[in-house]
Amino acid sequence: MKVALAVSIAALAGSVSGDDVQTINGRRYLRPVAVDNMPLEEFDQHHNGKPQQVSIVVSGTANDLFNYTIRFATNSSYEYARTGCKVRGAESHGRWGKGVVTDEPQIHSMMLVGGEYNNPKDIYTSPWIHECHLLNLAPSSAYEYKVNHLDKKFSLVTPPVAGQSDFEMLVVADVGQTNYSAKTMEAALKYANGANEDNKPLSTIMWSGDLSYADGYFPRWDTFGLLAQPLLSTVEALYAPGNHEFDGGEAFTSFRIRYKGLKGPMWGSDIRGPVHIITLDSYTDLSTTGAQYRWFKKHLENNVDRKLTPWLVVQSHVPMYCSNTGHSLEGETIRKSYEPLMNKHKVDFYFGGHVHAYERSHPVNNYTVEDCGVVHITIGDGGNRETAKLDWYQDQLWSAARESTFGFGAIKFQNNSMARWRWVRNENGFFNFPGQTVFPNEYFAKDDVVQIDRSKCHDFN
Repeated sequence: MKVALAVSIAALAGSVSGDDVQTINGRRYLRPVAVDNMPLEEFDQHHNGKPQQVSIVVSGTANDLFNYTIRFATNSSYEYARTGCKVRGAESHGRWGKGVVTDEPQIHSMMLVGGEYNNPKDIYTSPWIHECHLLNLAPSSAYEYKVNHLDKKFSLVTPPVAGQSDFEMLVVADVGQTNYSAKTMEAALKYANGANEDNKPLSTIMWSGDLSYADGYFPRWDTFGLLAQPLLSTVEALYAPGNHEFDGGEAFTSFRIRYKGLKGPMWGSDIRGPVHIITLDSYTDLSTTGAQYRWFKKHLENNVDRKLTPWLVVQSHVPMYCSNTGHSLEGETIRKSYEPLMNKHKVDFYFGGHVHAYERSHPVNNYTVEDCGVVHITIGDGGNRETAKLDWYQDQLWSAARESTFGFGAIKFQNNSMARWRWVRNENGFFNFPGQTVFPNEYFAKDDVVQIDRSKCHDFN
């Protein structure tokens, strides 16, 4: 089901003229410049408690069934025990089953960056963040769900069980809330709803850090929640923490309450079909004596069954390999500590964001191309207000593809050893916003699509 963004793109204010006009193979296209955040109406404290900013995550699995947590915001606690949710699938024959409300809603107050403690206008108080749980959903199944007091029905598709060989998921990072961000999420939602090569809806998005770019102006978490709701209410997200979730006095507070969850460390693992996904925190102690590294090593040794889940993916915010001048060599700390362990255990892919561009490596180990090295993908091109990073160092032998514009990715694990990676550049039309010089419709637009064969590396029998 196609879901439209709640905000009209045509209503945007501001100019994005002055884009960098590039030529490839004799055809022109535009690279996006920095733009301000979209002028969304900020969270209305007087909307009579109607839920909004709906998002979903998988909060647990048992006996091949999935438990989902729905998070949403209201302007008050609104008798939270009644502010629940309902779900129905094919097996319910049209009847709605009740979700479980087990947690009191959360609320938090923060001082805006640069604010004064004695100025009430500088103190932000969040809406109430509610949680409702949908339990024991069958794998690879379509469901409708509702949040109480909303007429709207949402839809989701659950992931496959561990071991199923066919699975595709979206990948984004560094999205923010500009007009470019809106088009990235709009295109990703369209892809997730079945506008893809297989015409199948997707269940999952991996978000490798940097969501709202609120940066200490906390009302921007509410506007981000409004903008991202169509996407994040449809696909479950696996989040890695980014620097913009921490900077500006954020300290991960809004990120954890609204999206990541309050329990446990920032690192962890998930299994979706044939792939074991490990999320790491780029902003903790990255030494080989740190708690995260010790957990990572133990987890790889004891908790990864490559016969059941032959694919092994790691995500963190900071890329280990990057030939862009943005954040140059910032990933060396995590690379030097974690790369030997990743190659020892034959990790297939490492996804990072942070650098506002797209890059894909050949299989690589210690800057040397190797058949069974890790394929590194930087996907920090989600569309945030800090512009695409245009400057690159000279071509590197390990770098297979790179591009300074906005888009998202999708990776499909086709069987035990073949995967298809697709980077999707935002459509040409996304450049045509009010105030921008309109160029003839001859922009160069291409996706980076590649088949990756790991049969030499997946000798797990």
